[in-house]
Formats: sequence, structure tokens, C-alpha cells
Amino acid sequence: MMRMTWTKLAAILIILILALPARLTGGFAEAAPEVRPPVTIAIETAESGESRIEYVYVEGLDDADVQELLNAYLRWFSTDTFLDEDVDRAWDTVEGKTAYALLGGRYLSVRTEYFFSGASIAHPWADIQALVFDLTTGEPDTQLSDYLTMGEALRSAILNGTFTMINPVEASEDFLERFAEDYLDNADPEYYNIDFYLTDDGVGLFLRDRIHAEGDYWAIEAPFNKLDGLATTKLTNLLAGEEPDYADLIEAVRSYMEAFMASDPDNFTGEADGVVVSWPSQFSMAVTEQEIGYALRDLNGDGVEELIWLTKDLSIWAVFTWVDNAVTNVDEYWERHSLVLDQEGTFNIDSSSGAADNIYEVSILIPGSAELQLIEAVGSESVPSATEPEYFRIDGDGVRTTITREEYSAYVESRYSLTNENSGLEFIPLF
Repeated sequence: MMRMTWTKLAAILIILILALPARLTGGFAEAAPEVRPPVTIAIETAESGESRIEYVYVEGLDDADVQELLNAYLRWFSTDTFLDEDVDRAWDTVEGKTAYALLGGRYLSVRTEYFFSGASIAHPWADIQALVFDLTTGEPDTQLSDYLTMGEALRSAILNGTFTMINPVEASEDFLERFAEDYLDNADPEYYNIDFYLTDDGVGLFLRDRIHAEGDYWAIEAPFNKLDGLATTKLTNLLAGEEPDYADLIEAVRSYMEAFMASDPDNFTGEADGVVVSWPSQFSMAVTEQEIGYALRDLNGDGVEELIWLTKDLSIWAVFTWVDNAVTNVDEYWERHSLVLDQEGTFNIDSSSGAADNIYEVSILIPGSAELQLIEAVGSESVPSATEPEYFRIDGDGVRTTITREEYSAYVESRYSLTNENSGLEFIPLF
């Protein structure tokens, strides 16, 4: 296996890519765009005695194993033990009505409403459960924060009428206040259970209630065209048909590497298929093709995965994201500008421009953007004619204050334990 030397490439410190065609969207359409998925989705019915529960069945996925596991999960999700006659239960019969929605040809939202009845229960009651599934993996996609901005923005939307109630029950006067409080704070998890679902033209939230007289669960829905300022980048992209697509960049880098390995490294021009790629000088050591790869991870919770170029030991040399329907470079790294990511996706960047000029930054990637927002920085800066550098701290507002050498040293020492081994990144080989 040919091994690579990168010495001649260390001086070039930028990655230039041909931008994918950008398509800006001016807002949400009245409904989700028409989806023509390469799959068939049907509603099937499972029966036991007088009980019937509908469930979703999927055909036509490219991966037969994913399809088999997904269908088993979909049936189990809707029917569970409700039809198992060997399980003790308080009802005699149950009817389950199931609905689904598909966004972007990838995310399948399934919800089943249950209606229980029987002589052994004082009153009939209802229940609901919902999950979103990723058809590419068969796995549940369970975080509402991937689709809607949580916190005060969602609370305000619930209280100001953006969401409307869809349950056929009469709500108490403080219904919306209770819903907003319990949905966002979940202050009493023993009694409340909250979830969400997607429809063809909106988002629904439901909350199980402990007061049977007021309804067994409450559900509210909002159309996509009322979610400006509330929808995440992931939901925005899905509605606009703009799923992140790093395939062109990955293939261009792969082509570049193949050309590089087949060439004289000292005379390689660094161009391949319109892409100029330069590896940071921290990778000037010999590296085999099996040690080069990338990872995909949502670093800022906006529902969009970033593309992180790295080596097998998880040393990071570039981060890309997807903004305005285009691959966008966030930053690049080398031996004097290195990056460690933590489990929350925080950027810990160490930079040096000289023996006494160093800065250690903590930043986050702004949702829906390729820009980093500074949380804190600590550094040292050489001062002409001074015997030692100036030590300083910069806060998130950009305010700089002087600190002592001891404070600086303690901060630097605290960063020694930072490593990408704790980042949760999963290495995907390029070859």
C-alpha cells in the first residue's frame, strides 16, 4: 500500500469547492411539497377477537434488511401488547386508527389513536402515540427539537393561537397555559407524557392528561405556513426539498486522493475535478488511505448534520455544513489551529501564531449558519520590550480583561484532557 507524504501541501491552508447551486426559499408554502418517494406505504390491520388496530407497512426500500426491521418495528409500535390475549388488561376491546405523513421522501411520521371500551371499565377512554422514522436507517427520529425551536419561542406559539386544538373534547379555560407549561417543562412526568407528530401540512403536539373528565389526551396542530421563526433548519430544508447533500464533495475528495496516491507527491498540482484540496500540515506524517475519512453529526441541534473531515484517530481537519442549499465551509484546522469537539458539539479551538501568542476558544456553531459564536476565550499575547506576555480573557460579548499568569496556566492545563475520543464522532472511511 502506497503511503503518502504531505510536506509540499502544508503551505496551502484552504479548501475551495465548487458551490452547489443555491436555491433560496422565501418562506413556507401552504403545505409540504408533493413527495414522490421510491417506496409504497400502506395501512394494514391486525385483529384479535373484536379488537382491531391499524399499522403502517412499507415496501420498496433499497435496503431489504432495513425494510424488514422497519416493518417489524412499525407493527410492534402500533399494536404492541394491545392484542395479546395473555396480557392482563382493563379493557375488553380496542380500536386503533393509524395515520402517517412522509416528508422529503425520508421521514415517516406515524401516529395511532386508540379507543378502549368494555364492561370492566367505568368509562371508555382514548390514548395516542406517535413516532417519526428515518427510512434510510429504519431508526426512530424522536427529538422534537430537530423540527421546532424549543423554549420561549414554542411557548409563545402555543399561547398565541399558532396551534389549534384538534381533539373532539371541551378544554378548560387554562388549557393552553397548562399545555405550554407541561409540554415544555414536563414538571410532573409521573402523570404527563408528551410527544409530537408530522402531518402532510403541519406539526402536531399531544399531551396525555391525568384528569379523565377533561380528556385523556390533548392534541394541537399548526400548519407549516405559520412556523416561520419556529421551524428548525432541518424542517425548513425538508419543506423546501433541500436535504443536505455532501455526496459531490465526498466524491471530489475521493478523486483527489486517488490522483494524489497515483502521482509524485512532490509535484502534485492539488487539483481534481474542479476542487482544490490542501491537507493541514498536522497531517504531514505518513497516512494510509484507510486512515482518511469523515463523520456526520448535528453539532448545533438545528437538525442538519455537519460533515467533519478527519483521520481514523479522530484528528479533525475541516468542518462543513449545509446553508442555503449549498455545502459551506465552517473552518479548517492544522497543527497551530486544532479542534476538539465535545458531546454537545461545542468547538474547543487552540490557536498559536508564535511562542507567546496563543488563544484557546470555546464556541458554538450558530443554527442555520456556518458562523461560530464565541462563548469564551483565554489567551496570551507578546508585548514589545516586556519580559512576559499579557494574559487575557474574552467573554461572549467580546469584552477583554487581563488575567494573571496563574489563571492562564490553570485554564490551559484544564484543556489538556480534551480529546475527540469523547466527542461521539463515528469514523466513516473514505475508501
